[in-house]
Amino acid sequence: MTYKLSTLLCLLLLAATNSMAQLSPAEGRELHYRIIAFSGEKATTGSMLEIATGTYTTAADFQKNISIHIPCTGAATIAEVPAFGTAYTWRISAGKTAKTDATLHHFTTLRNPVLDTAQNRFRIIKNNGKYNGAYFIVDGTRCMYNSTGLPVWYLPDIDGFINAGTQVRDIKITPQGTITLLAGENAFEINYDGKLLWYKPTTTKLRDLEIPEAHLHHEFTRYKNGHYMVLGNEIYWFKLPTPEADSFTRIKKTEMLPDPGHKKYASAQFGTILEYDKAGKLVWSWKAVDHFNTADLYYRKLPGVMGNLDLHQNAFYFDEATKHIYVSFKPISQVLKIKYPEGDVVNAFGKSYIAGETGDNFFCEQHSCKRSKEGYLYVFNNNLCDSLAIPSIVMMKEPANNNERLKKIWEFEVPVEEAQKNELRSLDKSHFGSVLELPDMNLFASACSPYGNVFIVNRSKEVLFHAVSEKYDSSSNKWNAQPTYRASFIASRAALNKVIVTHKN
Repeated sequence: MTYKLSTLLCLLLLAATNSMAQLSPAEGRELHYRIIAFSGEKATTGSMLEIATGTYTTAADFQKNISIHIPCTGAATIAEVPAFGTAYTWRISAGKTAKTDATLHHFTTLRNPVLDTAQNRFRIIKNNGKYNGAYFIVDGTRCMYNSTGLPVWYLPDIDGFINAGTQVRDIKITPQGTITLLAGENAFEINYDGKLLWYKPTTTKLRDLEIPEAHLHHEFTRYKNGHYMVLGNEIYWFKLPTPEADSFTRIKKTEMLPDPGHKKYASAQFGTILEYDKAGKLVWSWKAVDHFNTADLYYRKLPGVMGNLDLHQNAFYFDEATKHIYVSFKPISQVLKIKYPEGDVVNAFGKSYIAGETGDNFFCEQHSCKRSKEGYLYVFNNNLCDSLAIPSIVMMKEPANNNERLKKIWEFEVPVEEAQKNELRSLDKSHFGSVLELPDMNLFASACSPYGNVFIVNRSKEVLFHAVSEKYDSSSNKWNAQPTYRASFIASRAALNKVIVTHKN
């Protein structure tokens, strides 16, 4: 087969481009992680990935300083380099001792203030060894830590979207091996390398009001079908009650307020659940305003005064097997169970706001709600109704019929070091927190602010792993709990490797 010169040049250029595109990490890359997928050289039987700390340009100098030798496996070989803020040289050779002229490649791991262990640390309090090899993402520092407390990855800035001043929440791994998070009031999906894969901004603002109509917040999850769910808000206005007319009159957001200064009206936050497809199209939604009518609000106020109109959601869980969604309303200490996709509320757990009913007070101003393998409802209980109480995990059996009540079957108090208990009790109590049942049925929880605790406990109430995220305060010369929102869990290096190989760096 023959080619014209121009065609041949094009083919050679394409081959060179493809070869360069396959190199990972690309020459000169600056990486925000220490666990890296290496590929791009044709590996043969006995090929070795070789890495040296430092920048070397000759094979002889490189050979003297090789510190990592790993047999090549598959399309990519994953290796962990020892430090951030360091230059590295690497190659794939024919073998550990073979003479080779294989091309030398170079990359650098970045420095970042969140990685400075003199300022931020993930202090291990207890580790019985069962979860050695696991990884923990703490959104207060935006870092992923290994089971010894060392950072291995951090969230990079994303131009135009995320920087050091952006509030970041709910960083976690998806079934597709990507990473989802909330930053500001927007939802993002990225890969391990920090490439933006999917983005959903908050919607337009309501006329002259400063509160966004959707205000994406708290929890953002991608499911096996590729769809995304996230919490949002709607704002409605109510006429303030008077002694003569002790009731609320709701003003729909599509109507003009009769009082431009809003002196006679108060805003009320009603939560929404929003489901988007891969293209970013809204395919399903649920609105709390359709459930909490004016009668509900009436029972939540004192006669002649303003009621608490904050119907703020802070967590949800979609049980894909039973087609139910559980959604947590912190200010009213209530969890609703919603039939999907109908949107009907089939039950309300927790405090009751119906006249004459008290409800089941097993939790107060909870955060995080999920369903266990056995079908139990469990929440992270902030315990804000008791000024002396420490947060806990509460697991409950749902009523089988209308004649039964919610039944508490298990509870575990957040493990706090004895020296901290008195001090922590005097602090502003936790308003955050999360809990997740692991495949082995143990529970992984994050107490978050002001505690900073991350722990794993079994059903026998034995703590298997316990760490605290801390920040150093130079003015008091002491370590304090790191302000944070939620932590997430990666069970093993094998699970993390699946995340790593979903991208090419």
